[in-house]
Amino acid sequence: MNPGYLKYAKVGWNFFRKKTELPAGRILGVTIEPTNICNLSCIYCPQSDSENHFINGKGFMSFDTYREVLDNILSDFNPRFVSLHRDGEPLLHKELERFVAYTVGKGIRTGTSSNCTLLPPERADTLLEAGLSFIKTDFCADRGLYEQLRTGAEWDTAYEGMRAILSKAHERGVDFRLDITDLSTHGLPDNIAGANIETLGSMFGEFGDRVEVMPVHFHNALGESIGCPVCDCEGEDHHDYFLCHHPWVHIVVDFMGRVVPCCRDLRSEYICGSLLEHSMTEIWNNERFTGIRRALVRKRPEDIELCSKCDLPHHGSYAGGSFATKVRNLFFSKICER
Repeated sequence: MNPGYLKYAKVGWNFFRKKTELPAGRILGVTIEPTNICNLSCIYCPQSDSENHFINGKGFMSFDTYREVLDNILSDFNPRFVSLHRDGEPLLHKELERFVAYTVGKGIRTGTSSNCTLLPPERADTLLEAGLSFIKTDFCADRGLYEQLRTGAEWDTAYEGMRAILSKAHERGVDFRLDITDLSTHGLPDNIAGANIETLGSMFGEFGDRVEVMPVHFHNALGESIGCPVCDCEGEDHHDYFLCHHPWVHIVVDFMGRVVPCCRDLRSEYICGSLLEHSMTEIWNNERFTGIRRALVRKRPEDIELCSKCDLPHHGSYAGGSFATKVRNLFFSKICER
C-alpha cells in the first residue's frame, strides 16, 4: 500500500465520473515502446501469428524520437511511472539504457517488461546503472509448461537472467523490483494456484521483497494469438459490463511515436495521433480519443472495432471489476504499473 499514490486521485475520479474530455496534469502511467520486434513467439501473444501481426510496420524507436515523445508528454502531463515496453522485447534495443537514463533524469520511476532471456550479468549491470526500477515478466516453476507457452525460450536462460539482475541490484543496494506473473496458475483453484506461487517465490527467496509473484489470467489478446490458453469467454452471455479504465488513466505510445488508447492495441489499429505532429494534450481530447471513451461509457465497446475484439469489458481487467477493487489497485498498489 502506498498512500502517496493518492495525489493521483483526480485521475481516478475523472474515470469514475465517466468524463470523456479530460484535463492534462497527473496521469497514472505512460507506456512507450522501444521496439515491437521480439526474440520469442509465445503462443498467448499476438506475435505468434507473425504473418498478420505487423500490419502497421515494425522497427525500433530512435533515441531522438524517444526524447521528443517524452518531452512532449511531460510538457503537460505528470506520470507516476514510465514503462518502456508494449509489444516486442525491449532488451533487443541496444540503446534501452539511454532511454532509461533520460527518463530517470526527469525524476520519473522507470521500468520495463521483458522475457529476461537477454539479460546476462553485464546487461543487468548497465540497466541498473541507468536507473531501471522494475521489470515485469511471465515465468513459472514448471519448465515444460514455460517452454510450451513461451516458444523459443529456454527456462534456464530466463531464470539466470532474473537472478542476474536481482543479484546485481542487491550488490548495488539499489531499489529494484521483479514482478513475476506465474504462467502456471491460470484456471486453477486458489489453493493450488497459491501453492504454485509459493513454489516459484521460494526460488527467489534470498531476494526478499524485491520479488513479487502474482497469478495470471489469460485474456484473448484481442483475438489475435494462435494458442491462447483461455477460450472460456467464447459463447457466453455478456450480462456483466466493466468500464475499462485504460483510456482514462494511461498514455500508450508505439515505436513510431503514435498514441493508441491502451496497451492491448499491440498492432496500432486505433491510432489517436502522432506525438511528432501534435501535442499530447491535443491528442488526449481529440475525437478519436474521446470517441472511444464515449463508446465505453455507453456500454457499446462493439462500436469500436478494437474494443469489440476485447474480453475486458465483460470480464474486468487487472485493475479489478468492482469499484472498491479499482480504487485499491489504481491508487494503493503497483499492479497497474505495466
